Amino acid sequence: MGLKIATVKFKSIPKFYEKEKKYIKTNTVRRYDATDERFKILKEASEKNGLKFNSLYVIEIINTETGESFKRFIQDVSIWENLYIITLGSEA
Repeated sequence: MGLKIATVKFKSIPKFYEKEKKYIKTNTVRRYDATDERFKILKEASEKNGLKFNSLYVIEIINTETGESFKRFIQDVSIWENLYIITLGSEA
């Protein structure tokens, strides 16, 4: 069985985008939306341990003003109440 790579995309306002891109802000927090397929992937990422399960998870952050983006591996997903706290890892 091959390696599965799942990617989720989120937009970020410029103030946060620059901090996330420069590793100043290494987490992004998103409010759960049951109708949004991205949260199924994030839930899966929170329950699995990367390569142990032949899966890698990537987040693409998109600047809301310029459309510029970058990708990072998801290092961790913690769920608290209806918030998903996504920890950004190394460049993907």
